[in-house]
Amino acid sequence: MTAIWASLVVALAAPPGSGRVRVCIAPFSGGPGAVSVREQVSDAVCAGAECVLAAKVFVKGKPSWARARSLRVRFVLTGKVDAAGRFLSLKILQAPGRPVLSRDLPLEGGRVEVDSFDGAQFAMLRAMGIPASAPGEQGTQLASAKSTAAVQPAVAPPPRGEEKIAMAPRVPEPAPRAPPPPSIAVPAGGNGRPAWGVEVGTDLLSRRLGYSQLTSGTLNPYRMDFIPKLAVRGEYSPLASSDGFLSGLRVDLGVDFTRLQSSLGTGPSYGTTYLRLDVDAGLDLPVGDLSLTPLLGLRRESFGTEPANDGSMVPGVPAVAYLGAVAGARAEMRVGAFTVFGRAAFLWNFDSGEIVSATYFAQGSSLGLDLSLGAGVPVPWVPRLELRATASMTWYALSFSTAPTDPYVGSGASDVFFGAGMSLRYAF
Repeated sequence: MTAIWASLVVALAAPPGSGRVRVCIAPFSGGPGAVSVREQVSDAVCAGAECVLAAKVFVKGKPSWARARSLRVRFVLTGKVDAAGRFLSLKILQAPGRPVLSRDLPLEGGRVEVDSFDGAQFAMLRAMGIPASAPGEQGTQLASAKSTAAVQPAVAPPPRGEEKIAMAPRVPEPAPRAPPPPSIAVPAGGNGRPAWGVEVGTDLLSRRLGYSQLTSGTLNPYRMDFIPKLAVRGEYSPLASSDGFLSGLRVDLGVDFTRLQSSLGTGPSYGTTYLRLDVDAGLDLPVGDLSLTPLLGLRRESFGTEPANDGSMVPGVPAVAYLGAVAGARAEMRVGAFTVFGRAAFLWNFDSGEIVSATYFAQGSSLGLDLSLGAGVPVPWVPRLELRATASMTWYALSFSTAPTDPYVGSGASDVFFGAGMSLRYAF
């Protein structure tokens, strides 16, 4: 039986060189045999992985993934026995709603039948991205293990999985293992935290620009609705494979871009360009089931028109180019199979572009508020791929200091960008 469950150890093992992976085995629920089959699983898994007590990870019968991350638990193994005690539903989870393995295994006398595990073993290894023998070859290996066990002298049964932590360490004989094939992405963080993330999507961009107490000069309010734009995000956690407080350090880079042609009535058409660049750094802090990340960064967000073919410009529409520091926080939480996330940040701008210049308003300043909210759901056929929907708003409040002789006299302006769209995010 040990030879059979050794495959489970391999499936839960980390890539070569990353050390023993931490695993939490939940109390098995259901009908008769739940306790004994859990002991069987624990004995096999904890021989090759470091098992963490379920009481440290589970809260009110459910795994706390924030606790799991803080304890560097990479996998949670759950099991449920049917009312008749004939089948075990076994799942290996790496995140809520994302089983690496999900199998129903027949039971006999409160133990998993040896011969039934052949195909499940092969599927499990493939799901974890570890080279596996064909199912037929596994059966040969099982038969060999049975014949070997028949001639071995009887020995005392080993202690249960979690009890091994409290005893003197017993080093098992290492089994040869080939490195994972390069075509399969393996999470780089030994503690289960992805080291890289990429998100690509498209948003529908809208804008509202208006002025307050404009008493001199003519400036047109500007309105734009539902313009598609490309959005690309990248994230990197340089210390994801380490332990401790700084393992949650993350650096994010984002680019949003769109360009369109527009015209005023029957006049010439003008090119309009929107560009936003974001770079920020944050530290993920688990707070119960919530992951809270204070962040600092920089943002440049610009919107302007280009000359038409005849050299003319759009009258009364100044270009903006907000450049400033960003301070705020983002939050993320699992709700069943969904991920709910949000962000709130304040922007101190060093520059506002052409709108605050001798051409329009000679003196002025601007501040900004950035808000976003969204939800994501795993894509079932691609591990670690998530489909996300996001709504966002960035509001810039401008104040002007003007003199009666200036070409434009006003107290301020409000510039709001709205966005809503879909994206795909892949973490590895």
